[in-house]
Amino acid sequence: MYKKTALKLLTISSVAAVFVGALCIGYMQLETSGLTDLQASTNPVSTWSGAEDNEAPKLTLLREVVRTSDLKSLDAHDFMRIEDVSESKTRIGDYKKLSDLTEMTCDVTAKFRQQMEEESVSISGMDLKNSEVTMQMDEIPTVEGIYSADVYAWDTSGNQSVKKILIIFDRSGPTISHEPTEESMEVDDVNQTPVVTISEGQIQDAVDGVLSSRWGSVDVALSDEVNHVYTVTITARDYGRNTTTITYPLTLVQKPQEISVETEDSEEVDTTPSKSGGGKPKTNTVEKTESTAPDTKTDTAATTGVDAPVETSISAPVITGSYNDGMASEVLTILNQRREEAGLSPLSLSGTLSAAARTRAVEITESFSHTRPNGASPSSAVLEAGGTYSVMGENIAAGQASASSVMEAWMASPSHAANILDGSYGQVGIACYVDSAHPYKYYWVQIFTN
Repeated sequence: MYKKTALKLLTISSVAAVFVGALCIGYMQLETSGLTDLQASTNPVSTWSGAEDNEAPKLTLLREVVRTSDLKSLDAHDFMRIEDVSESKTRIGDYKKLSDLTEMTCDVTAKFRQQMEEESVSISGMDLKNSEVTMQMDEIPTVEGIYSADVYAWDTSGNQSVKKILIIFDRSGPTISHEPTEESMEVDDVNQTPVVTISEGQIQDAVDGVLSSRWGSVDVALSDEVNHVYTVTITARDYGRNTTTITYPLTLVQKPQEISVETEDSEEVDTTPSKSGGGKPKTNTVEKTESTAPDTKTDTAATTGVDAPVETSISAPVITGSYNDGMASEVLTILNQRREEAGLSPLSLSGTLSAAARTRAVEITESFSHTRPNGASPSSAVLEAGGTYSVMGENIAAGQASASSVMEAWMASPSHAANILDGSYGQVGIACYVDSAHPYKYYWVQIFTN
């Protein structure tokens, strides 16, 4: 109950106003703490007596569009100024649903207000003066939507007033879009906490439409230090202060670093591969790649398809990571697509060559070179795996996080592409070795033979 004095002092609850779009309408988010007198009971009874008053309460809407997440706590004094010389009471009722929740643009709001104003309002037959009054509360809606409602006010002398209001009944938070691709991020330093931002259009609301990033907040917390995994929490709210929160894991991946590989001399060398040997690029600016030209053996062992004995022994490499056969298989698919585009026959995958490629993939984590750690040529890895050849070639790469990116790097280099598109080859071995203990994490090898 709100007391009024003869000086027409006003009692107005504190409110928080929020706006939409180009400020064509104003929303009022209500923060009510309890039920009004008439809402406290489904059949309230009140008795009044007082001085003679012939003027009805004057009702002035502070906002003609009211937004709330709780209709039960809605109080007319939160969005309306009521002036009267005597004591007055209010009642909100006669709810009518106009629409489901929809984006409240200026045009949509104007349409609803026109529809609301065309409705008839009647307070005839209500004799409240100096009498005991019983008013049955209307059923309060429980389904979200756009509603019209009537606000009734009457004083102790029985004078009555009524105003229509447009109510947005919204208790759902906005949606926050999220794609699985956002769960991995390439960074320069996996030991630094990543910066995650909210993108344009990532937050959307049924009533407010697209919300800017200022309506959301991001929290990033380390959850797995060994594997560089963080938990990202995004919280967003709409103009009605309804909130939504999503969480997802974010794995940091070391970004491939650009390097330069120098030849032994300072002059440019021929990068065109040939059957009698070939050079390697003097510099490499496509992440970290290198290739050898196919070898043609001219000694006696070459005529039988067996290389000369390797005198230097090579110890088995230490494996601290794992092989990704799925990405190796993807490389084979893309490789044969490129050969088909060039009018060449596809290469078959050799288990023996793949075993040699696996050995070499681990070795290049320590020495990124076509020379093995003990100084032997890469062809010795084929012999150790039990293979034979008369023509052999090798492509290596490091840092590319996918099959498509490593094939793109190899095809962009003439010497690497020459191995991939060599018509004398018939089989290939492929390895992808993944090891976070080494700076480039992803290590790739292709070994070709006839």
